[in-house]
Amino acid sequence: DKGVKAGVFEADDVGPVLASFSINMDSRQVDLKFSETVQFSKFDVTKVTLFHGADRVELSDGTIITNTVGVNVKFTLKSDDFDKITLKKFATSKDNVKIDAAGGVIEDMAGNTAVAATNVACVSHIADATGPQLNSFSVDMDKLTLTLVFSETVLASTAKAEGLTLYSKVTGGTVKHKLRTEFT
Repeated sequence: DKGVKAGVFEADDVGPVLASFSINMDSRQVDLKFSETVQFSKFDVTKVTLFHGADRVELSDGTIITNTVGVNVKFTLKSDDFDKITLKKFATSKDNVKIDAAGGVIEDMAGNTAVAATNVACVSHIADATGPQLNSFSVDMDKLTLTLVFSETVLASTAKAEGLTLYSKVTGGTVKHKLRTEFT
């Protein structure tokens, strides 16, 4: 076999650029699209910041979902980061969330690190449509407090004690107490 000899060869020395992103607040997933094929195993989520105006959340961690070579990297937000975003009340539409990605957030196939990208627009948004779930609770009879732990950030002002009933484990659930006061 005789191949054709390259007349001029220029090595890839340009890093990838974050071009756009999509966010699904219901599944808590972010999908980043880069300007060229990237190595998903070199992705560093801690170099990503979601923001709207002055409200910023620098991501602390996440679970990478992508496991194929391509221009997209998809990851799941860590619960703490998701809660910070919902507390700041942004990422409720594609118009009130953007991304900054620091240089070195990922590498291309030639090992070039990504250049910094700022104010990257969201091209697709899915709202959080899943209600919070009660994960656990604790009762302190000395302080007369009931602490509820939910699957996501909730507005305490919207909770109603009338919807809660405590059952006695000792009596097999036959003794119960329905709560009647508002949350504080």
